[in-house]
Amino acid sequence: MGPLHTPQRKNGGYSLIEMLVVLAIIGVLAVAGVATLGDQKGNSVRAVLDELEGVLLNAEQTAAISSRDIYVSTTGSWLDSSLVMDGRALNTVTVGYPPLASQIKAGQDAYRLGGSSECFRSQYRSSRDHQSAGVDCGSNWYATACGSASDLAAVEPVASNASLKAALDTRLFTGSDSYAIVNGLTRRYERGFSIVVVGLSSGSPIAGGAIGVIVVPANSASVYKFYKPSNSTVWRRL
Repeated sequence: MGPLHTPQRKNGGYSLIEMLVVLAIIGVLAVAGVATLGDQKGNSVRAVLDELEGVLLNAEQTAAISSRDIYVSTTGSWLDSSLVMDGRALNTVTVGYPPLASQIKAGQDAYRLGGSSECFRSQYRSSRDHQSAGVDCGSNWYATACGSASDLAAVEPVASNASLKAALDTRLFTGSDSYAIVNGLTRRYERGFSIVVVGLSSGSPIAGGAIGVIVVPANSASVYKFYKPSNSTVWRRL
């Protein structure tokens, strides 16, 4: 008896099972791609939120290394790309103690250590993320973006924490000059504050859109981040 031979397919085509597997994989990839593209605003909100958090954490680190007070200053507005958040250390050669109001304004390179690129700056005209998400500078974008979702102040852990609620009510970005101090001895923020980032469409907040909120309680070094996805009423801590 001769050797056994495995039956060979008569043509180079695919079986029905193979085709179904390939179609299933394509379907999964398509759904994932649509979900990612469809949440561009939410991705932008989280990206801007991360950038802002980086400035705050760097300011804390600078205070710890230098044992000097660090003024995290903000000024400007989002849509005209004038917004600046500056967490660089003050230059003791050009700044006395206590510093003058003009010397702690955000973006004043003559009074700060390090380059201008170390500041966070809005780039509404040139950045895709900054066109899709923006910082609420007292223009009440937060209320529009909340839609039917509960105010974050009514959601745990904020609702039962007086320090978090007080910080949530105090915005760091106001549309004019503002600042928060990281104490050089305690390495904590002396006053509480919050920062709100919302999804934008053509320069306006999206009703019920994505929202990100940074909350820093008074006398604390903790940075809390909360996020509500677009078309959702559920807040979650990041």
